[in-house]
Amino acid sequence: MRSVLAVLTLLCLTGCAVGPNYKRPTIQSPAQYRQPVPVTEPVSKDSLADLSWTNLFGDEVVTDLVRK
Repeated sequence: MRSVLAVLTLLCLTGCAVGPNYKRPTIQSPAQYRQPVPVTEPVSKDSLADLSWTNLFGDEVVTDLVRK
């Protein structure tokens, strides 16, 4: 029983192995990661948490269903 389990474990582990001829592809990474374009308008400080949960969806049908 242990030998069968050991063989199955080895087979599973070898299925995950990467071959010896694997070469990592080159990736062009951006020079900047955050806000590459200068922000021209003020950033809104509004938060989703500041909204009333009954008006969150912005749909009258859903808002009426929530009120009911």
